[in-house]
Order: sequence, then C-alpha cells, then structure tokens
Amino acid sequence: MSRPAVERVWLWPGSDASLEAALDAVPWENLADELGGETALAQVFWYRGLRSLTAVRAAFPPLNLDTEALEEDLQPWALADMDAAVAGLLGAREGGELVTVYGDYDVDGTTSVALMSHFLRTNGWQVRTYIPDRTKEGYGLGTTGVEAAAAGGGSWLVALDCGIKSHKEIALANSLGLRVVVCDHHTPDATLPEAVAVLNAKRADDQHPFKEFSACGVGFLLCLALAQRLEVLGSADVRKELWQWVDLVAVSIGADLVPVVGLNRRLVQMGLHRMNHTPRPAWTTLLRNRRTSVLTLEDVGFGIAPRINAAGRMAHGHLAVDLLTAPTEELLEQVASLVEAHNEDRKSTDQSILVEALEQVEAFDADAGVVLFAPHWHKGVVGIVAQRVVEAVYKPTVVLTQSGEVLAGSARSVEGFDLYAALLACSPHLIQFGGHRAAAGMTLKPENLGAFRAAFAAYCEQQLRPEQRRPRLRLDAEVQLHELTPRTELMLSRMAPFGMENQAVVWGLRGVRLRYARPVGADGKHLKAVLEDPTSGARLDWIGFGWGHFLEAAQNPDLLFDVAFHLERNEYQGNVALQGKGVGLRLHAMGS
Repeated sequence: MSRPAVERVWLWPGSDASLEAALDAVPWENLADELGGETALAQVFWYRGLRSLTAVRAAFPPLNLDTEALEEDLQPWALADMDAAVAGLLGAREGGELVTVYGDYDVDGTTSVALMSHFLRTNGWQVRTYIPDRTKEGYGLGTTGVEAAAAGGGSWLVALDCGIKSHKEIALANSLGLRVVVCDHHTPDATLPEAVAVLNAKRADDQHPFKEFSACGVGFLLCLALAQRLEVLGSADVRKELWQWVDLVAVSIGADLVPVVGLNRRLVQMGLHRMNHTPRPAWTTLLRNRRTSVLTLEDVGFGIAPRINAAGRMAHGHLAVDLLTAPTEELLEQVASLVEAHNEDRKSTDQSILVEALEQVEAFDADAGVVLFAPHWHKGVVGIVAQRVVEAVYKPTVVLTQSGEVLAGSARSVEGFDLYAALLACSPHLIQFGGHRAAAGMTLKPENLGAFRAAFAAYCEQQLRPEQRRPRLRLDAEVQLHELTPRTELMLSRMAPFGMENQAVVWGLRGVRLRYARPVGADGKHLKAVLEDPTSGARLDWIGFGWGHFLEAAQNPDLLFDVAFHLERNEYQGNVALQGKGVGLRLHAMGS
C-alpha cells in the first residue's frame, strides 16, 4: 500500500464513542479468555461486532471442500426467474439453437464469459462468445452486439455483468428474435427489462438470502442449476467438472470489490484452494515472477486483475477470455505475452494522463466533486485515472473522454459517499449511467458537460459530510510490540481471505523507533526498518511501500513514530518470520 497524497486522519480504537461505550459496558475480557489471552485480537473482534468465540467461528469458518454442502447453501433455485432461465436454455440445447454468451470487458465480465461458455459448450450447447469493443461500443449490452448475435444466427443471448438496465437493447433483441437471459449484480431500475429471465439478487422481488454475488457468481449459480438438472436427466459428473471453474468466481469477487463475507467468502476460499493446489495455467503464467508461494486474494487484486483488465482497456477484452480458456500451452504463452505487453502500455498511458488530470484539478480548484475531460484521453484507462485522482485529492471524481459523438467516462468515490446516488441526481444531464456506490460509468452529450460538471460539484458540496472530505485511517487495535506473537498471526490468518467488508486487521503502535532504516526498491522509494519499543526493547521487522521519503527522519535516533501496519508472515529462501507491512507512518507527537 503506497502513501496517500492527502494526509489521513488516524482513528484509533475508541474514536467511535458508541463502540467504546459498548466495549466498556460488556465484559469483553470474556472473549479474550476464550481466545487464550489474545487481548488485542479480542478487541478487534469486539469492534467488528463479534462478541463471542461462537460468533467468531461463525464469521470465519475454515475451508470446507464439501461442494454438496456449499451447493445447498448457494440455493441457485432461490434466485427469481431461475426456473425460466434453466427451462429456456435446456430447450435451446435440445433444439441445437445457438447461444451467444455476452459479457463486459472487465474482470467480472470476462471471467463470466469464460466460465459460462466453457460450461455450455462442454455440455452440448452451440455457443459463440461476444465481448464489446471498449472504444467502439462502450460499456454494457449494446446494439452492435445484439445485432451481431442475431445476424450470426443466434436464438439466445446470455448477458453477463450487464443488461439489468438495458431496456432498449433487450427490446431490440426481442424484435430480432433473440431470447435474453440476464445475469447481473448491478442495481436494477424499478422496472426490469423484458427478458426471458433476469437473474439478479438485488431485484426487489428476489428471495435469495444473499445479495452480494459478483456477476460471475450469478453466472455460476445458473450453471449450477443447469448442471443439477442435467444430472437428473442422466448426464454424469457435470457438477464436479463445474466446480473446477470456481477459481474464476474467486477472481471476479476479488477484482470487482464485492463483499468477501458469507457465501462470497466461501466461494473465494474454494477458488483460492484450487488456485494454490491445481492452478489454471493462466494464473501460473501471469504470476510467474511472484516470490511467495501461497496465492492470496491480494495477488488477485494486484497481480491478476490489472493484467486481465489491460486486455479490454488497451486492445480487446476477448484476449482475456482466450487467456482463461487457451487449450494449449503454446497458445497460452502467445496470449499471455500480448496481455503483459498491453498491461505495460496501460501503466505508461494512465500515468501520462494522470499528470494532465491533476493539472485540471488545480485549475478548477473545486472544493467537492470534480469532473475532468480531455478529448484525447484513452478511454480504456479513465477509470484507473479517476481512482488515482481520488487518491491524490480525495474528492469524488469523474474522468471523461471523447467517444464518437458523445463523452464517455468513469467515476470513483471516496469512502462512504454514494456515487450512484450522485449520478442519479445528475441524470438529466446524462445519456445513461450505471454502477454502484463506489464506481460507475456514464455517457453524455458534449454540450451538457458544463451543466453536468456544475450539478455534480453542487451535489457533492451539499452531500459530502465533513468526515468524508479527508481520508481516514482506521486502526483495529492499539498494541505493544511484545503482544504480537506467531500465535497472533496464526489466528489472524484464519480471518482470511481479506477483502471488502472483511479488511485485513490494522494494528497501531505509538511512539516507537525505526532502527536500521534503509531504502529498498530500484528507485529507493520504499523503506525497510526494524520497529523497536523504546521501553521494552521488543522489535519487529517492518517494510513500508511508498514511505521512502521518511528515510532521513527514520535514521534520526531521537525521533519516535506512530506506525499502522498489517501483521504477516514473511517467507524468503526458506526462512519464516513475522513482519509488519506498512499502512501508515507519521512522527509521534506527545498526547496524539
């Protein structure tokens, strides 16, 4: 984690008065006793609403490879319209009708297409795949793709990670003789499109108890329901083969920022187990330069997702589908080389655009939300640039570029601010928009740019609360170095996989020294040191990515620091030791 450009407010445990009162009112020490004296961990669980060992175990169940038990909990038939989707697609199989599997060009969309197309093709369906061109067609289910599906002789279209708001496009499909099944997880409108089936747990009338599947997860549930029906009809081992593709569901969850809790957590556990024990050749190829042996959800977010996304951003998203389904090692190497080259191109492109975007931010000097535009910016990286701008200035940000006769772009939000609601309020100035609280995409007419920019800034100025105007660093527990032991790390590891709504624990230390500080990395922008308690002398190895600017201060033996970090195992050349991974660093001030 690199140093944020905007100084963060540190929120130590107890900053929330209501939580502190609850902690004082109930004997939380009982939980510490149940955890074998792990006082610091007991406070972490307590603040996260887990008040007993039973509750902790329920929130973080160990890996269970019993797929039948998980299938029962996944309840694919509880999704509204599942019966109609299964009946229709089985009819298509029986009649030899062509099914177009259509998905967006990001990780969730391409993993969905790879999984669905493989399942259908290997179980008797006639299948073709379609990923829209990001530059020519834009996001979501589009008229070009619908017309191509119909022109190609297709009778059915399965829309993955898109379609929930595509009323006109699905009406067009219907008029062209296509029957549509939607598998989506984005927020629906009050009225659903006129498809044969709309699978989305966020539907107002949907009865599925879990609402936060990724689109690939919804597609997996459809495949699971089809597999169950096929086995009833006499096909053998269909479900067993399907579970070999659960790794794609795990990647979609980690990349698309959906909550890693409940059923998603269990799907990720299952997927990561497969990735670590029988990895898909694509993962081995993409991560061949990794130093550590165990693949985590963090590797998905920082190693796999950017490369898969780069295909759609810089070339065409179907490269990602080809990568995930390559039938031979030779073809895999060819596709992986292309993907890696596109990822390098993406990095240099978004960096150059970021410089120009930040210059615009300074020129506008907006106090709240910012809308940035240049006609030459690469459409494939505007979402990344929007996120980088948020990290730099901490304001809800929209980044737009020219796309044919309209402007198209992406938006990213700050913590707690509902971006979807902001765009809904500004919708009179937009052609279309879609997304969720944290990220979204939109198109608008060039002549509406000024009005949209003013409306977005005004909404943000009115709705942004004071605590949403600066980034906040929440620390789970304040500890002393001697409290952190290998047993602590072992118990922490049982909370994994970490992700949205189950963030890795952030430990906080006040007033420690940084001993033996030295720069690391090719450009020296990182910092490695040993944390030392000046009173007890307890020590812990520590590395801070992006904190190299603290080197001079860290080498001053008279200075003390406050440190926020994750506790992890550092494995290198057969040696295993505890290490702190930097999340925050600042000079210590007495009384802070």
